[in-house]
Amino acid sequence: MGLEQSRRERKRARTREQVVTAAQRLFHEQGFDRTTVEDVARAADVAVQTVFNHVASKEELFFADRVPFAQALSLVPQPRPGETCAAAVVRMLTAATTGYLASLEDPELRDMAEQAQAVPALARYERTLHDRAEAQLAANLAAAGISEQPRWTAAMLLATVRVFGSEHRERVLAGTETQESAARLEADLPQHLRAVLELSDREARAQLV
Repeated sequence: MGLEQSRRERKRARTREQVVTAAQRLFHEQGFDRTTVEDVARAADVAVQTVFNHVASKEELFFADRVPFAQALSLVPQPRPGETCAAAVVRMLTAATTGYLASLEDPELRDMAEQAQAVPALARYERTLHDRAEAQLAANLAAAGISEQPRWTAAMLLATVRVFGSEHRERVLAGTETQESAARLEADLPQHLRAVLELSDREARAQLV
């Protein structure tokens, strides 16, 4: 029974990879709006229903396996020796943001970012991914005891990331990002994230008075 289940799971994983690979190639070559689910099914040599067995929508298919940035935003990493939990959160959010911007050097990921900005349906879905990350980050902050107001803190942290990230993403996509502006991001973003955590801490203490 276990062997048969494992075989089915491997087959399902292979089919999903086949569908995702075909879809993302077509999205890159033709654009999101000009690619239909039927096109994807044909390219992957599967039925249309098989595509929907693996994803709920074309938008989900577009972002499938390509949103480590949103996933990373929801994590609370283990602190390094001598590092506080709050400092670990600042480090993680900064690394996720700068890592995402650096990834836009890859032509396919750059094209993905451009389409995500230009296509309203993709922009809405990307926002949904960030909302999910925000909810998960809030839960993780609460579990780690980092904030007495985890939902407010998570919202403010990710709003800060979005403001800085969006500004620099526009520069990267426009080809106007410089080493100096990238270095400023690495210096400025942690300061603003720390300010959010400090404000959250002050607000929590004020409520106890």
